[in-house]
Amino acid sequence: MDAKEEEWLHNALKQRPQFHVLSKEGETSAPKLHDLVAPNNAQEITAVVATLAKCYAQRLVSAARRVASSEQCPPKKKSNTNTEKEKNDEREEKGNDEKEKHGPYPDNEPILPHHLLTAYNYRVQGGVDPGFFLRPSHEFLMGSKRGVDLHQGSGDGTVGAAAAALGTSNKYQMRLDATYAAQDAYDEVMKQKKKRKRKDIGGDDEKKEEKEEIKDNAMVE
Repeated sequence: MDAKEEEWLHNALKQRPQFHVLSKEGETSAPKLHDLVAPNNAQEITAVVATLAKCYAQRLVSAARRVASSEQCPPKKKSNTNTEKEKNDEREEKGNDEKEKHGPYPDNEPILPHHLLTAYNYRVQGGVDPGFFLRPSHEFLMGSKRGVDLHQGSGDGTVGAAAAALGTSNKYQMRLDATYAAQDAYDEVMKQKKKRKRKDIGGDDEKKEEKEEIKDNAMVE
C-alpha cells in the first residue's frame, strides 16, 4: 500500500462515524490506520479468507444437498380406495417406487442452483447463517427468533426443506412415517388373523363332514 492509498483510506475512515472513538478530552478522533489493518500480512490474510470461505461453502453445500434429498422424498398420500385388499395391492405396487423416492440425493448428481438458494434463504431466516459479511449480533439473534416457525407445520413443501437446510429433524415427517408404519403393522396382523380364522373355519367344516359321514355309515349298517 503506497502513501496515496494509505492517505485515501485514512480519509475514508474519518468520514465513517462508526469508526470514531472518544478521546480523553471527549472529542471524536479517527483511530490510527495500523490499528485497523494488518499491512505486510497478505499471505496470512489470504489463508484465513480461504479457510473461512471453504468452511462456509461446505456448510452451505451440505445444507443444499439435504434440501435436494428432502425434495426426493415427498410424504405418502392417503389412499382413496375402500377395500383393504385394494389398499394392500396398491401398497405392494408402489412399494419399490416409494423406496427409490425416499433415498438420499445421489452423490454423482450435481446439486442445482435453486437447492443452494433455498438452503441459503432458510439458513438466513433460521439465524444459523451469518454470511460472509459481519453483521451486528442483535441482527443475528433476531434472525434466530424469526426462524422458530420454520420447525413447525406440515412435513412437505417449505417446512420440510427448511428442516433439511437447518439440519434439524422434521418431527412432523417422523410422526407421519411412524403412523404409516403402525398402520402397516396393524393391517398385517389383521390379515394374519383372517387367514387363521378361515383356516379354523375350514377345519371345522371338514370335521363336521366326517361326523356326518360316520353317522350315515352307522345308519346304513
